[in-house]
Amino acid sequence: GQKRIVECIDNDETASVISTLVHPKYLLILTSVKGIYLDQKDPTTLVEKVEGKDADEVIANIDELQKHCFGASRSGAGGAKTKLEFIKEPIRQGTTVIIASSKYRISDAIKGNCPRTIFRVR
Repeated sequence: GQKRIVECIDNDETASVISTLVHPKYLLILTSVKGIYLDQKDPTTLVEKVEGKDADEVIANIDELQKHCFGASRSGAGGAKTKLEFIKEPIRQGTTVIIASSKYRISDAIKGNCPRTIFRVR
């Protein structure tokens, strides 16, 4: 068959591409903040979950959330809007995506025992 070459220059993009190849149950994206915020300057606006009845509805909700995202948390980072773009294909393929702070244990992020944003089909 035809081989596909994907050039990835962003860690989140690389994780997303690998996820589409191996179809994991979870894709965990660790970051310097607790998850996705409606207002990055207001920590009380953390979006805890983005769900839908199917992948299309989850992605429509992500599209809506992207309208609130501006900038990156540090130089060289893609920022929330870019992260949200990269997670759409894994969600289409049935992967649950979690964006959480690297300060927390992976098991806590997966179980919901720490602040995070989870994207999934209900």
